Amino acid sequence: MDALRKNNTWSITDLPHEKRAVGCKWVFTVKCKADGNVERYKA
Repeated sequence: MDALRKNNTWSITDLPHEKRAVGCKWVFTVKCKADGNVERYKA
């Protein structure tokens, strides 16, 4: 999220009257090493 803010990826605006914001979420797959430790998170 910080990278999106730092790179000016979006601009914050006021929501129009009687409108609802669209939700969002980050979805990652956890890649594990052979020993079971987390190797990385893949988008």
